[in-house]
Amino acid sequence: MLDEKYTVRTDSVADKDQIIEGKGYRITVLTSRLFRVEIAKSVKDAAFVDAPTQVVWYRNFGKVPFTTETAGHFMYISTDDVKLKFDFGVREARAVIFCDSDGVETEIPINFKENLKGTKRTLDMSRGKVRLGKGLISRNGVSVLADTKSLILDEDGTVKPRPTQNEDYYVFAYGKDYRACINAFYMLSGTVPIVPRYALGNWWSRYKAYTQQEYLDLMHRFRDESIPLTVCAIDMDWHWTDLNSRFGTSYKARKFTEDIITGGWTGYSWNTDLFPDYVSMLDELN
Repeated sequence: MLDEKYTVRTDSVADKDQIIEGKGYRITVLTSRLFRVEIAKSVKDAAFVDAPTQVVWYRNFGKVPFTTETAGHFMYISTDDVKLKFDFGVREARAVIFCDSDGVETEIPINFKENLKGTKRTLDMSRGKVRLGKGLISRNGVSVLADTKSLILDEDGTVKPRPTQNEDYYVFAYGKDYRACINAFYMLSGTVPIVPRYALGNWWSRYKAYTQQEYLDLMHRFRDESIPLTVCAIDMDWHWTDLNSRFGTSYKARKFTEDIITGGWTGYSWNTDLFPDYVSMLDELN
């Protein structure tokens, strides 16, 4: 069990009155413009997840008025703002229907064609332009947050795999109200903490295999020349990177540059060849 200071407070079980469950699917009306859609991989074993995940911590947003109606193999879930069109045949949310002030309905298919993209998880190995991931803002006003691959958070604060490989995604139907769309994401995930003041100061980070003494000498030089630092990063070589030589393993290494090959980072194992007394070094840096 994790120490209490590392656990998080969540409220992940949605109001049962907001849930529509059928054969191999479950849909939750979270707000009048936000829906959770779960699709069971096996209709016979439709074990849906109420636990929080790495991404989504909150789903209990109270009661939201909605109605349902069926037409052929479609179900329409109507709120005060939009309709979600669900296809029973393929068990999939197909579209969102918006209604303007004149009562004219516009059906927007759920896809990523109009998505305005988000960010890039890492810039490692990148040269020039990069392919951005999907975002929550789109030109057509509909976007999807896929949470299928996210691990779940256990009651003791640890992470564990999902019990099944169900599809689990959230449909955001906020039209051009982009600020409300982002706020809805924060409702699910929790708010972003304010950046601490020290993070706004000078940082030192260089990709170099420093030794303990080299790094301390560099910090002393910054101090002696009255250059203030608030954050210093030692990059990756503070822990073992050449696993095969160190541990006799046979990991397949990835080649990052012509002369640097790494087999991994191995968690929190300090490279004691470079940092023989890392505890005293950290004390001195502090």
